[in-house]
Amino acid sequence: MTSRLLVDKIEGKSASGSVQMPSGSVVQVGTQVQVNNIQATLTSTTFTAVGNGLIASITPKFASSKIRIVLAFQTYSVSNYSAVNVYRSVAGGTYEATSTYPIMNGGNDWETKSLVTIDTPTYSVGQTIQYQPYQAGHNSSNAVYFGWGSSGRGSSCTMHCEEIAG
Repeated sequence: MTSRLLVDKIEGKSASGSVQMPSGSVVQVGTQVQVNNIQATLTSTTFTAVGNGLIASITPKFASSKIRIVLAFQTYSVSNYSAVNVYRSVAGGTYEATSTYPIMNGGNDWETKSLVTIDTPTYSVGQTIQYQPYQAGHNSSNAVYFGWGSSGRGSSCTMHCEEIAG
């Protein structure tokens, strides 16, 4: 015999939104963004927003949640090193780095990369958190690139975030 559980909504017995999720459970997935043929060119040693609409957002349901950010992208640099980090903005505030250890690549090559990080932001339930990639070069004399643009067969960068129960 097969068992099935069909529900339209799960609510707490005494109040809506009070259901306890086991720690580590995925509560929800935020926006899932894909930008095709992106190519952001940078000649700065300061982290700069990649832009081009590659921003994922989530509005956490619980106060103690962590946010997992998943970014798949391409980089290219010539005689330079590039670093990519994910920055966060809470409730429309200033973007701040989620990590002090950005992902790096060596010079003179095209690379496809994945960046997965766990963020523990300070927020209030109901506030939206936005995430976007920032990039910096090791020196300002040679450009670094985020995305391959439409060269060859083109490229696609994707990003999403997940609320993880604390």
